[in-house]
Amino acid sequence: MKGLLYKDAQLILNKVKIINRIFIALALFLITIFARESGTIFLLIVLPISLASLPTTLVVSDSENG
Repeated sequence: MKGLLYKDAQLILNKVKIINRIFIALALFLITIFARESGTIFLLIVLPISLASLPTTLVVSDSENG
């Protein structure tokens, strides 16, 4: 089970390049600092939605690789 989770985590990390990860982290950081309450609410809404789309990406990747 740990191996499957590790494989899925690696697939997710391989889809997003390191420079994009830095930009995403910086954008999330700036949203929480400058938007304060509304930025936090925005992140609380957007993060679960974006995390819910990850299994779909993994299923598509698995079906492409067979």
